[in-house]
Amino acid sequence: MTDSGRRGTRLRSRLCRAAPGAAAAVVTGALVAACGGAAHSGTHHRTQAQALLAFSACIRAHGISNFPDPQAGGGFARAALNAIDENSPQFLSADKSCRSLGIASGFDHSTGYLQKHVQQEIAQSECIRKHGVPNMPLPDAQGQIVFPPGLSPRSPALQAAGKICNHLNP
Repeated sequence: MTDSGRRGTRLRSRLCRAAPGAAAAVVTGALVAACGGAAHSGTHHRTQAQALLAFSACIRAHGISNFPDPQAGGGFARAALNAIDENSPQFLSADKSCRSLGIASGFDHSTGYLQKHVQQEIAQSECIRKHGVPNMPLPDAQGQIVFPPGLSPRSPALQAAGKICNHLNP
């Protein structure tokens, strides 16, 4: 996967945590699974919150002074992340230096995790096609699914097929 592909995937991962309501729009549950939609114990939540704080501090220590702390409920505010130029050389350097903390916090995902997730999304999309939604798109190499005009994630056919195929993308 290229550096550009990893950046795009990390941004999606960040946005998943920043906007959990957006995940509900994907009927199949693919984004919820990718964003760690499962409930966590209080201990895990505190540990993750500490890891996210460490990641934020690291990014700021590497010159991105406007990088936010995580929100009380977890994740980062979308507006705060959107204010950061993730393609700037300074951010790319900071992100590289802090990558292990990003992975430990769940903010970033390892390449192996992302590859596995994309394969699960492909299997799920193919299953949905077989169960009545022939125009269900496949994800791109970064795992994004773009719905074509005329196919709504809320359509009854997609919702029914999604229920049948959700097990393929846990």
